[in-house]
Amino acid sequence: MSLGGNPRSAARSTLPEPRSRSRFNWTSLLFTALVVVFCLWALSLPLFPTQDGPIHKYYVHVLASLLSGSHAYADYSIRRPFPPYAIHYLLLLGLTRFLSFDLAEKLLVCIILLTTAYSFRFCARSLGPSGSLLSLCAVPLLLHWSLMMGFLNYSLGVGLFFLAAGLWI
Repeated sequence: MSLGGNPRSAARSTLPEPRSRSRFNWTSLLFTALVVVFCLWALSLPLFPTQDGPIHKYYVHVLASLLSGSHAYADYSIRRPFPPYAIHYLLLLGLTRFLSFDLAEKLLVCIILLTTAYSFRFCARSLGPSGSLLSLCAVPLLLHWSLMMGFLNYSLGVGLFFLAAGLWI
């Protein structure tokens, strides 16, 4: 564009085509619907089926007891540096102030599903225009092995990794 060019024509050339807008709308709608279905499924279960879930709930119960000053676990103390699952335990501690342990764990799973899904979508869309379609293919992978084993801290880290990768790109 020369110095004397029309700035309006330059602005019009950078706008997306109407066809790509309609594809963006249906992929966004379908992506959101699938993620909501996964979250509703997780919330509808009596317990989220994880292998390590019960022991993490017990640790959160012990931590809550220690932090409240209860003498039930007087022989124990909170170790420093914090254990690897500190973020998982702190999130569950915060949620269990208002909710039951089971519902708090299911909400944490929903937070992980939302973080992973939308961070992957952000990362994929930052790679190129077909990232919206690619993110639809990744939705079934939200219920991965680590999540179902109960490694919720690691699973949250996967979502945060995709957010960091998308920001880096």
